[in-house]
Formats: sequence, C-alpha cells, structure tokens
Amino acid sequence: MRGAIRYALSRRGLFASNVADAAAIVRLDAAGEIPNVRVVCRWRVLPEHSAWVVDFEVVAIDPASRGRVTLGSADPMRPARIDPGYLTAPADADVLRRGVDLARAIAATAACRAARIGAEVLPGAGRTVAHIRERADTAFHPVGTCRLGEDADAVADPWLRVPSPVAGNAQAAVLAIVERAADSAPSRLSFRPTSRPGDH
Repeated sequence: MRGAIRYALSRRGLFASNVADAAAIVRLDAAGEIPNVRVVCRWRVLPEHSAWVVDFEVVAIDPASRGRVTLGSADPMRPARIDPGYLTAPADADVLRRGVDLARAIAATAACRAARIGAEVLPGAGRTVAHIRERADTAFHPVGTCRLGEDADAVADPWLRVPSPVAGNAQAAVLAIVERAADSAPSRLSFRPTSRPGDH
C-alpha cells in the first residue's frame, strides 16, 4: 500500500519499476557460438519470505531438452498430451547450475551490495541442483519446429520456412516470419470458408 501511495504522489519507488530492471545475456563458455544463459534481475515477493526480495532469474536460452505433443485420444475435441520435457537433457541442468553460480557472483559484487542486495534467501548453499529440479519451468516463450515441404504431411510450404529455435524470446522472430509470409506469398495463402456461398 505504501508503495502505491508513493508512486501516486512522486512517481518513484517499486511501482515505478518495470519489475525486470536489468538483464544480462551471457555465453558461459567463451568458445560458445551463441549465448546460453539470461540472468534477469527483478524484485518480487516470495511465498516463503515475508518481505520484498531481489530475484535473479536464470534462464537457459538455448536448451537441449525437447518435449513432445501427442494425441490424447482419437477424439479431436480432447486436448493433446503436452510433455515439455524439462531438463531431460543433462546439459541443461548443468547450464542452469552455472547460471545460478554466475547470479551469485553478480549479487556479491560491490555495486550490488551498495544497492542493498543482502544475503541469499533462496535456494541457499548446497541446494542449487535440487532447487533447479524442483522449480525449473518455462519462461513463457516455448517454441518448436514443424515439417516443411509441399506434400500432404507438411505443416508449412517452402515460402514460410520455420527456423531452428531462437536463443531468447521468440516473439520478434515469429512476428518477422509472419510479416514476411504476408508480404511475399499472398497468392499461396488460402482459408476454408466458415459458410457456404448463398448462406448469407
């Protein structure tokens, strides 16, 4: 309540933040071709803690794990079975562990201490791997691939190629693909009518 009042009066304080105030996209290995970890610094309230905390969210942005979407039944109205396959590739848990170590190193810097970032609340020493296994989930940008070609089993034709998953948030890449498809292939797009001619 106090934070809301302060923002209303001065436009300052926690409510003036976009919550995720800083982020770093990092290659954990200098020889790596693309970054593999994103560390986002944000503030929030944890169910396990009574006060505001500074949270370092560690994201594996080029995971090796792959999930599956399969039919739930022969009934097309039944939902599909979705198995995200989190951490099924052992390398992903290791990347996240190293990312947590990096976040701890950032939190221990003089600049973070001067910003009043104090002792670690969660997960605590010795709990890194277990914490990752218990808490890891999606960061709201799940992506995948689909079959390409011109046969009956192809999802997209050659004019709308689906890239390999991007290392980071997928929205910009998806919008770019859709805009390119709309600009370059209007004659190849067709839709099934929702009604027959003469119904209106």
